[in-house]
Amino acid sequence: FPYPQDASLATVANPTALTPSLTPIPQNVPLSTAIWTPSPVIPAAQPGLLILSLQEGNYSHLFAYRPLAEKSESIFPLTRLTAGPWHDIEPAPSPDGLRIAFLSDRVGQWDLHLWHMQTAQINRLTNTPDYESSPTWSPDSAWLAYTRYHGNNLELFIDQIDENADPIQLTQHLAADHSPAWSPLGR
Repeated sequence: FPYPQDASLATVANPTALTPSLTPIPQNVPLSTAIWTPSPVIPAAQPGLLILSLQEGNYSHLFAYRPLAEKSESIFPLTRLTAGPWHDIEPAPSPDGLRIAFLSDRVGQWDLHLWHMQTAQINRLTNTPDYESSPTWSPDSAWLAYTRYHGNNLELFIDQIDENADPIQLTQHLAADHSPAWSPLGR
């Protein structure tokens, strides 16, 4: 599956933390070997914060965008969240504003990852040879639904984020099932 060439866009309703500062990469170090270390800053709530995946050179990375940022603030309107010789796409901020689920090929296969907004820590959520995509959060931020290319077909799965349990397959038939969405009540 090719990754989308256009920017993915998602909105964070009530984030409690964001805006990592960047550690500059020395000019003589190739990007593929450079280590990018974010340091989180915990600013006041940022209504209207957008999380984007933008293509930059050969790769796509996650950025936070604050369209209403004041020039006098120390926080830039556009802040890089991820970097490296891989693609980070399809950001999905959790309703509680604490995490961002996203799709990445940073380990050589397309898996879902979680970016923790208070610590800037990234955890791998899925670890399968299958292609996972379209992450969407339950209203209580406890579950993530997503599409997985499994058994030569697109199927829907859900995963309880804070539990160490296997994902639950919701669909299993010949039709392609994709693009899950939660109802406001979480059904």
